[in-house]
Amino acid sequence: MPTRKTLFNSMRNVCVLATFVSINSTMAAAQQTSPNPVPDDGTTTAAKSDSRAPVNLAGHWRGSWHSNSTGHKGPMQASFQCAGAGQWKVVFRGRFCALIPFQYSAVLREQTHADGSVTLSGSRNLGPLLGTFHFRGTIRDGRLNARWWSKNESGSFVLSR
Repeated sequence: MPTRKTLFNSMRNVCVLATFVSINSTMAAAQQTSPNPVPDDGTTTAAKSDSRAPVNLAGHWRGSWHSNSTGHKGPMQASFQCAGAGQWKVVFRGRFCALIPFQYSAVLREQTHADGSVTLSGSRNLGPLLGTFHFRGTIRDGRLNARWWSKNESGSFVLSR
């Protein structure tokens, strides 16, 4: 049975890691700028040039995430903001181990399909400890089903408006 000291050290390491991810993500997000103009109505210019109705993903989404590698899971939120032609800046927020908050942002590329579904994909380097996380998901009927993976982990998340 683990001692109190061992449990304390494990929790401290997780807290340090979560703080590192949050600070690293915030600093990297502040350095990112979009070279493409953003339309006033929140839709991407790629969607505007399409004959289908513009896709507007802007706003807040809620759901949950799950790690296939560790079994960890928790609540998750995402805030979508148009970042130019066919791109969305998404700020993800959630909790790890029910107590430890995390936050990171990523720019995801949009691809709209004839059936009205939207595929989002992208990646984000979260530093030397966590590495690069990749994302790919599909939005249908206001629900985003996505998977994520990195060198050592994989999982999924589901978000809806």
